[in-house]
Amino acid sequence: MGSTSWQRTSYGDGRKIAFKSFDGDYISTYSEGDSCAKLSILDRDGNRVAPRDWWLCRVIGEEFSGDL
Repeated sequence: MGSTSWQRTSYGDGRKIAFKSFDGDYISTYSEGDSCAKLSILDRDGNRVAPRDWWLCRVIGEEFSGDL
């Protein structure tokens, strides 16, 4: 039987999810134990992109008002 997300945080194991976006960017989230997840974004050329900049390049005429 699989563990639920609340159980996984008590194990102390790191977790990582990575995928390639539809436009070729590489997005990954990772965490150590029960710490907050970190977000990493690389553009299709391998250059690091700030999450705020990555999000705003897809939302024309809008400002980002939250924390990533």
